[in-house]
Amino acid sequence: MSLIANPPAPASPADSTVPADGWFPAISCNDMRDKIRVGKVVTHGRLTFAIEGALVTVMNELAAWQAAHVAAGAGDLAAIGAQAGKMEVLFRRAVYCTAAAELAETYRDISATDDGDARADEFVPVAADYRRMATHAIRDMIGTTRTAVELI
Repeated sequence: MSLIANPPAPASPADSTVPADGWFPAISCNDMRDKIRVGKVVTHGRLTFAIEGALVTVMNELAAWQAAHVAAGAGDLAAIGAQAGKMEVLFRRAVYCTAAAELAETYRDISATDDGDARADEFVPVAADYRRMATHAIRDMIGTTRTAVELI
């Protein structure tokens, strides 16, 4: 008896990306899988759907910031100057964390067994952590504080 080991296929096709708006960079599906704990159990379709929603959310949050840079002559995020590399990292972080939060919150399936349902409960705190990290990345980009404190 011989066993042939085949490496697992990537969960998303090689070089698959979800385009942003042309000003912000496209998001690589496999890079997100590599950077965020999104296992191969998440289908490519679910991942791209979560990334599309995350792009809308993050780009809406950054619309005024983007408009200011466009008005200053930046044709895309890479053209904003010395901080461009840092801003690209923060943009990807915001999108990855927003998409991961959605997946963590919604991955419980109606067909889940009791065991799967119990494991899904473990993801709820993770979703809140991802949302916090996304908010921090966006606030770092626009240059505002991470915490809003108000005296009552």
